[in-house]
Amino acid sequence: MVSTLGTGFNVLVKTPKIKVEGNNIKIIGKSLAKIIVDNRLVELSGESLNNYLKSIPSDEVRSIEIITNPSYQYDS
Repeated sequence: MVSTLGTGFNVLVKTPKIKVEGNNIKIIGKSLAKIIVDNRLVELSGESLNNYLKSIPSDEVRSIEIITNPSYQYDS
């Protein structure tokens, strides 16, 4: 199913608990979402982040993890 979605952005849009409004990606019930790809924080936002996610083919997305209470390793 993932490979039929086209891009990483499309996969994220179809992910439960994720809401995309315009250029904003949010976890439902949270004020902020951080995007980590290959264990690296993506320092992009808005349209730049959306374009980056659209550049990733969906068949390269192995998993999406929604962490609502992140541990200290995810704090900046």
